[in-house]
Amino acid sequence: MRDFIHQTGQDRDYFREQNYPKRNAQNILTSPSDSVKLNIPNVDFSIKKLGKESITFYKRYIMQYREKSRGYTKALTYRFNNGTENTKKIFLKYVPKDSIENSMLNAKETPHFNPNTGKIKMYFVVDFGNKGGGKGAGSVYFHEHGHLIDHALGDISIKNPKFNQSLRIDYINFRKQINTENISISEMYRNASKQLQNIRTDNGVSNIIHGLSNKMIKGCTWHDNKKDGSNYWDKKTICQEAFAHMFEAQFDELKYERMKSVFPNAFQEFESILKDYI
Repeated sequence: MRDFIHQTGQDRDYFREQNYPKRNAQNILTSPSDSVKLNIPNVDFSIKKLGKESITFYKRYIMQYREKSRGYTKALTYRFNNGTENTKKIFLKYVPKDSIENSMLNAKETPHFNPNTGKIKMYFVVDFGNKGGGKGAGSVYFHEHGHLIDHALGDISIKNPKFNQSLRIDYINFRKQINTENISISEMYRNASKQLQNIRTDNGVSNIIHGLSNKMIKGCTWHDNKKDGSNYWDKKTICQEAFAHMFEAQFDELKYERMKSVFPNAFQEFESILKDYI
């Protein structure tokens, strides 16, 4: 903890320091070649020594919230540190310091990015508690910032035809992998749904496929209809949600590999888009 404080420049919190007996203490700022488990509840990813961009991320975006949840702000910082280099650069380039409009959104409301204000409303406690509802701490934070980045780049997800085409090609290939024994279409849908039940790694993939399948494949996560009862999914929302999920996966090794395995073409196109805007 003292190393984290020294790296990020925040004041020392002696109360929290005394809760870590020396015999069990971990040096969370390890050498670049090492990796340890962050000694904070609800965090399940490995961490490495904070890089320069990660320290900038903490000071610019996260430090202002440290009094609300020191565990959550540290988790976000180290998760950002795990991100791909291009994605970290994109985040620092396009995300404003005040991107969070409300960090204590009613837990019954849906976190969202508002393109009219350019701001995000979410609930930090939910995004941290129980490992982010099973999806991994910080999953909502980075997902909603994926929507923000998409909008900042001129709604690139819906204006790039290759991205949309790649999503549909990958979905067709996913179906072919499921339907290896010429089973009925209804059985294929059931089998596909069963393969998307790991909320820790499949939440993004599951949601995208729910849209691409016209709601016929329902894994561990999905989108309900709009409040007026109309279908949430259309060509536009599928691309927008896919972009946000792929952005979030850039900061999570487990989700990165899962997304890449199911959507190899679309994921490659997504990363190509980011490179063009660095």
